[in-house]
Amino acid sequence: MLLALDVGNTNVTVGLYAAAPAGAGGGAPLRSWRLETRRARTADEYGLWLVRAFRLAGLDPGAVTAAAMASVVPPLTPVLVEMCRRYFGAEPLIVSSRLRSLPAVRYEDPSALGADRLANAVAAWVLHGGGDPTGGGAPGERATVAVDFGTATKLEVVAADGTYLGGSIAPGVGISTEALFESAARLARVELVAPPRVLGRNNAAAMQSGILYGFAGQVEGLLRRVREELGEELRVVGTGGLAHVVAPHCRCLDTVDPWLTLAGIRLIWEWNRPPGT
Repeated sequence: MLLALDVGNTNVTVGLYAAAPAGAGGGAPLRSWRLETRRARTADEYGLWLVRAFRLAGLDPGAVTAAAMASVVPPLTPVLVEMCRRYFGAEPLIVSSRLRSLPAVRYEDPSALGADRLANAVAAWVLHGGGDPTGGGAPGERATVAVDFGTATKLEVVAADGTYLGGSIAPGVGISTEALFESAARLARVELVAPPRVLGRNNAAAMQSGILYGFAGQVEGLLRRVREELGEELRVVGTGGLAHVVAPHCRCLDTVDPWLTLAGIRLIWEWNRPPGT
Protein backbone atom coordinates (compact mmCIF):
# COMPACT_ATOMS: atom_id res chain seq x y z
CA MET A 1 0.00 0.00 0.00
CA LEU A 2 1.07 3.59 -0.63
CA LEU A 3 1.35 6.15 2.17
CA ALA A 4 0.83 9.64 0.67
CA LEU A 5 1.73 12.72 2.73
CA ASP A 6 0.67 16.28 1.97
CA VAL A 7 2.82 18.44 4.25
CA GLY A 8 1.33 21.93 4.40
CA ASN A 9 1.94 24.98 6.54
CA THR A 10 -1.23 24.37 8.56
CA ASN A 11 -1.80 20.61 8.45
CA VAL A 12 -0.11 17.35 7.54
CA THR A 13 -2.64 15.21 5.67
CA VAL A 14 -1.94 11.51 5.26
CA GLY A 15 -3.73 9.18 2.85
CA LEU A 16 -3.49 5.42 2.41
CA TYR A 17 -3.89 4.05 -1.13
CA ALA A 18 -3.82 0.65 -2.73
CA ALA A 19 -0.89 0.53 -5.13
CA ALA A 20 -3.21 0.16 -8.13
CA PRO A 21 -2.61 1.34 -11.71
CA ALA A 22 -2.44 5.12 -12.04
CA GLY A 23 -5.81 6.81 -12.17
CA ALA A 24 -7.73 3.73 -11.00
CA GLY A 25 -10.49 4.32 -8.48
CA GLY A 26 -10.42 8.11 -8.49
CA GLY A 27 -8.67 10.22 -5.92
CA ALA A 28 -10.19 9.25 -2.57
CA PRO A 29 -7.82 7.35 -0.25
CA LEU A 30 -8.83 4.18 1.57
CA ARG A 31 -8.24 6.02 4.85
CA SER A 32 -6.97 9.47 5.71
CA TRP A 33 -5.75 11.36 8.75
CA ARG A 34 -4.98 15.01 9.43
CA LEU A 35 -2.86 16.56 12.15
CA GLU A 36 -1.59 20.03 12.89
CA THR A 37 1.76 20.97 11.37
CA ARG A 38 4.29 21.48 14.14
CA ARG A 39 7.88 22.02 13.11
CA ALA A 40 9.18 21.00 16.55
CA ARG A 41 7.75 17.48 16.36
CA THR A 42 10.23 14.65 15.93
CA ALA A 43 10.12 11.67 13.58
CA ASP A 44 9.17 9.50 16.56
CA GLU A 45 6.26 11.76 17.52
CA TYR A 46 4.84 11.68 14.00
CA GLY A 47 5.55 7.97 13.59
CA LEU A 48 4.06 6.84 16.90
CA TRP A 49 0.95 8.95 16.29
CA LEU A 50 0.45 7.51 12.82
CA VAL A 51 1.09 3.90 13.85
CA ARG A 52 -1.50 4.31 16.62
CA ALA A 53 -3.95 5.79 14.08
CA PHE A 54 -3.40 2.75 11.85
CA ARG A 55 -4.08 0.33 14.68
CA LEU A 56 -7.17 2.21 15.85
CA ALA A 57 -8.48 1.82 12.29
CA GLY A 58 -7.72 -1.91 12.32
CA LEU A 59 -4.88 -1.52 9.82
CA ASP A 60 -1.42 -3.08 9.83
CA PRO A 61 1.42 -0.52 9.42
CA GLY A 62 3.40 -3.36 7.84
CA ALA A 63 1.05 -3.29 4.85
CA VAL A 64 2.71 -0.05 3.68
CA THR A 65 5.21 -0.85 0.94
CA ALA A 66 5.82 2.64 -0.47
CA ALA A 67 5.52 6.31 0.42
CA ALA A 68 5.36 9.63 -1.42
CA MET A 69 5.43 13.15 -0.05
CA ALA A 70 4.65 16.68 -1.23
CA SER A 71 6.08 19.12 1.30
CA VAL A 72 6.08 22.92 1.41
CA VAL A 73 7.67 22.94 4.88
CA PRO A 74 11.40 22.30 4.26
CA PRO A 75 12.35 21.78 7.95
CA LEU A 76 9.79 18.97 8.23
CA THR A 77 10.77 17.12 5.07
CA PRO A 78 13.77 15.22 6.54
CA VAL A 79 11.80 14.55 9.74
CA LEU A 80 8.99 12.86 7.82
CA VAL A 81 11.42 11.04 5.53
CA GLU A 82 12.97 9.53 8.66
CA MET A 83 9.51 8.71 10.00
CA CYS A 84 8.65 6.79 6.81
CA ARG A 85 11.90 4.85 6.97
CA ARG A 86 11.77 4.04 10.68
CA TYR A 87 8.08 3.22 11.15
CA PHE A 88 7.02 1.96 7.71
CA GLY A 89 10.24 0.72 6.14
CA ALA A 90 9.63 2.88 3.06
CA GLU A 91 11.86 5.37 1.27
CA PRO A 92 9.48 8.18 0.28
CA LEU A 93 9.39 9.68 -3.18
CA ILE A 94 9.66 13.46 -2.80
CA VAL A 95 7.38 15.24 -5.29
CA SER A 96 9.13 17.93 -7.33
CA SER A 97 9.23 19.28 -10.87
CA ARG A 98 12.24 17.06 -11.56
CA LEU A 99 9.99 14.01 -11.63
CA ARG A 100 7.82 12.87 -14.50
CA SER A 101 4.54 14.75 -14.12
CA LEU A 102 2.75 16.97 -16.66
CA PRO A 103 3.84 16.88 -20.32
CA ALA A 104 5.13 20.47 -20.06
CA VAL A 105 5.53 23.08 -17.31
CA ARG A 106 5.57 26.73 -18.38
CA TYR A 107 7.13 28.25 -15.29
CA GLU A 108 10.22 30.45 -15.44
CA ASP A 109 11.86 28.30 -12.76
CA PRO A 110 10.04 24.95 -12.54
CA SER A 111 11.96 24.08 -9.37
CA ALA A 112 10.20 26.99 -7.64
CA LEU A 113 6.76 25.49 -8.29
CA GLY A 114 5.51 24.13 -4.97
CA ALA A 115 5.05 20.38 -4.69
CA ASP A 116 1.44 20.81 -3.59
CA ARG A 117 0.71 23.06 -6.56
CA LEU A 118 2.20 20.52 -8.97
CA ALA A 119 0.20 17.70 -7.36
CA ASN A 120 -3.01 19.75 -7.63
CA ALA A 121 -2.33 20.49 -11.30
CA VAL A 122 -1.69 16.83 -12.12
CA ALA A 123 -4.82 15.59 -10.34
CA ALA A 124 -7.02 18.32 -11.80
CA TRP A 125 -5.89 17.47 -15.34
CA VAL A 126 -6.22 13.68 -14.96
CA LEU A 127 -9.27 13.33 -12.71
CA HIS A 128 -11.29 16.34 -13.83
CA GLY A 129 -9.95 17.28 -17.26
CA GLY A 130 -9.78 13.87 -18.90
CA GLY A 131 -5.98 13.79 -19.03
CA ASP A 132 -3.99 10.61 -19.56
CA PRO A 133 -4.06 8.63 -16.25
CA THR A 134 -0.97 6.66 -17.27
CA GLY A 135 1.12 9.80 -17.65
CA GLY A 136 1.64 9.04 -21.32
CA GLY A 137 0.75 12.56 -22.42
CA ALA A 138 -2.47 11.90 -24.36
CA PRO A 139 -4.49 15.14 -24.36
CA GLY A 140 -7.49 15.62 -22.12
CA GLU A 141 -10.95 16.97 -22.88
CA ARG A 142 -10.59 20.54 -21.67
CA ALA A 143 -8.43 22.99 -19.74
CA THR A 144 -8.73 22.66 -15.97
CA VAL A 145 -8.14 24.90 -12.97
CA ALA A 146 -7.41 23.77 -9.42
CA VAL A 147 -8.38 26.27 -6.71
CA ASP A 148 -6.79 25.40 -3.36
CA PHE A 149 -8.34 27.14 -0.35
CA GLY A 150 -5.50 26.64 2.12
CA THR A 151 -3.03 28.80 4.02
CA ALA A 152 -2.80 30.62 0.71
CA THR A 153 -5.48 30.61 -1.99
CA LYS A 154 -3.79 29.15 -5.06
CA LEU A 155 -4.95 28.70 -8.66
CA GLU A 156 -3.24 26.27 -11.04
CA VAL A 157 -4.20 26.27 -14.73
CA VAL A 158 -3.55 23.29 -17.01
CA ALA A 159 -4.29 23.23 -20.75
CA ALA A 160 -6.21 20.33 -22.28
CA ASP A 161 -2.93 18.90 -23.61
CA GLY A 162 -1.49 18.78 -20.08
CA THR A 163 0.70 21.88 -20.28
CA TYR A 164 0.93 23.73 -16.98
CA LEU A 165 0.22 27.35 -17.94
CA GLY A 166 0.79 29.12 -14.62
CA GLY A 167 -1.25 30.22 -11.65
CA SER A 168 -1.79 32.75 -8.91
CA ILE A 169 -1.22 32.91 -5.16
CA ALA A 170 -3.15 35.12 -2.73
CA PRO A 171 -3.32 35.28 1.08
CA GLY A 172 -5.70 32.60 2.32
CA VAL A 173 -8.90 32.94 4.31
CA GLY A 174 -7.33 31.87 7.59
CA ILE A 175 -4.29 34.13 7.66
CA SER A 176 -6.26 37.09 6.30
CA THR A 177 -8.96 36.85 8.96
CA GLU A 178 -6.35 36.35 11.69
CA ALA A 179 -4.61 39.54 10.55
CA LEU A 180 -7.95 41.39 10.68
CA PHE A 181 -8.75 40.19 14.20
CA GLU A 182 -5.27 40.98 15.49
CA SER A 183 -5.06 44.44 13.92
CA ALA A 184 -8.57 45.74 14.61
CA ALA A 185 -9.00 45.89 18.38
CA ARG A 186 -12.76 46.49 18.31
CA LEU A 187 -13.58 43.61 15.97
CA ALA A 188 -14.21 40.34 17.80
CA ARG A 189 -13.61 36.95 16.20
CA VAL A 190 -16.57 35.49 14.33
CA GLU A 191 -17.59 32.05 13.16
CA LEU A 192 -16.98 31.58 9.45
CA VAL A 193 -20.56 30.96 8.37
CA ALA A 194 -22.63 32.74 5.74
CA PRO A 195 -24.75 35.62 7.05
CA PRO A 196 -28.40 35.85 5.94
CA ARG A 197 -27.63 38.79 3.63
CA VAL A 198 -24.66 40.55 2.08
CA LEU A 199 -25.43 43.80 3.89
CA GLY A 200 -24.60 42.96 7.50
CA ARG A 201 -26.56 44.79 10.18
CA ASN A 202 -24.05 44.18 12.96
CA ASN A 203 -20.27 43.80 13.13
CA ALA A 204 -20.32 40.00 13.15
CA ALA A 205 -22.58 39.72 10.10
CA ALA A 206 -20.63 42.45 8.29
CA MET A 207 -17.35 40.57 8.82
CA GLN A 208 -18.87 37.24 7.80
CA SER A 209 -20.15 38.86 4.62
CA GLY A 210 -16.83 40.48 3.82
CA ILE A 211 -14.84 37.34 4.51
CA LEU A 212 -16.97 34.71 2.78
CA TYR A 213 -18.44 36.67 -0.10
CA GLY A 214 -15.24 38.68 -0.45
CA PHE A 215 -13.03 35.62 -0.89
CA ALA A 216 -15.59 33.98 -3.17
CA GLY A 217 -15.61 37.15 -5.29
CA GLN A 218 -11.81 37.17 -5.37
CA VAL A 219 -11.72 33.69 -6.88
CA GLU A 220 -14.56 34.48 -9.30
CA GLY A 221 -12.71 37.60 -10.45
CA LEU A 222 -9.43 35.75 -10.98
CA LEU A 223 -11.16 33.01 -12.97
CA ARG A 224 -12.95 35.56 -15.13
CA ARG A 225 -9.58 37.08 -16.01
CA VAL A 226 -8.09 33.63 -16.70
CA ARG A 227 -10.93 32.88 -19.12
CA GLU A 228 -10.39 36.22 -20.84
CA GLU A 229 -6.65 35.57 -21.12
CA LEU A 230 -7.03 32.05 -22.51
CA GLY A 231 -10.20 32.60 -24.52
CA GLU A 232 -11.68 29.21 -23.64
CA GLU A 233 -13.95 27.52 -21.15
CA LEU A 234 -12.46 25.83 -18.12
CA ARG A 235 -13.40 23.07 -15.71
CA VAL A 236 -12.77 24.39 -12.20
CA VAL A 237 -12.24 22.17 -9.16
CA GLY A 238 -11.93 23.42 -5.59
CA THR A 239 -9.92 21.76 -2.83
CA GLY A 240 -8.05 22.57 0.38
CA GLY A 241 -8.74 22.72 4.08
CA LEU A 242 -11.07 25.72 3.81
CA ALA A 243 -12.87 24.70 0.61
CA HIS A 244 -15.94 23.67 2.60
CA VAL A 245 -16.17 27.23 3.96
CA VAL A 246 -15.78 29.28 0.77
CA ALA A 247 -16.71 26.92 -2.08
CA PRO A 248 -20.49 26.95 -1.43
CA HIS A 249 -20.45 30.70 -2.15
CA CYS A 250 -18.32 30.48 -5.33
CA ARG A 251 -20.50 30.37 -8.44
CA CYS A 252 -17.49 29.52 -10.56
CA LEU A 253 -16.63 26.05 -9.22
CA ASP A 254 -17.76 22.98 -11.14
CA THR A 255 -16.92 20.58 -8.32
CA VAL A 256 -15.05 20.23 -5.02
CA ASP A 257 -12.51 17.44 -4.55
CA PRO A 258 -11.17 17.30 -0.98
CA TRP A 259 -8.56 14.69 -1.97
CA LEU A 260 -7.08 16.51 -4.96
CA THR A 261 -3.58 17.04 -3.54
CA LEU A 262 -3.27 13.49 -2.19
CA ALA A 263 -4.54 12.14 -5.51
CA GLY A 264 -1.90 14.15 -7.36
CA ILE A 265 0.82 12.80 -5.06
CA ARG A 266 -0.42 9.30 -5.77
CA LEU A 267 -0.46 9.84 -9.55
CA ILE A 268 3.07 11.28 -9.56
CA TRP A 269 4.25 8.30 -7.52
CA GLU A 270 2.58 5.90 -9.98
CA TRP A 271 4.37 7.58 -12.87
CA ASN A 272 7.74 7.44 -11.08
CA ARG A 273 7.40 4.33 -8.92
CA PRO A 274 10.57 2.34 -8.36
CA PRO A 275 10.60 -1.15 -9.87
CA GLY A 276 9.09 -3.78 -7.61
CA THR A 277 6.86 -1.44 -5.58
